[in-house]
Amino acid sequence: MDQVLLRIDEVSQALGIGRSQAYALCASGVLPVVRIGRSVRVPAEALRAWVRAHTQNSDNVHDQQAETGTGVARR
Repeated sequence: MDQVLLRIDEVSQALGIGRSQAYALCASGVLPVVRIGRSVRVPAEALRAWVRAHTQNSDNVHDQQAETGTGVARR
């Protein structure tokens, strides 16, 4: 069975950020958490979905530029 819930140190390692920043993302509600007693866990699938939602590929960047009117006009 794949791991369903991740500890904060696992989240920070997966994202390549520090533990403090991972805790801050959880505390601010940016990342969803599950509390088990005093422990804080992040659902693995929710973390994957968050990364997908915040990943910018060339299509996303062009769509965002079109929506906001930023960027260079194409010919």
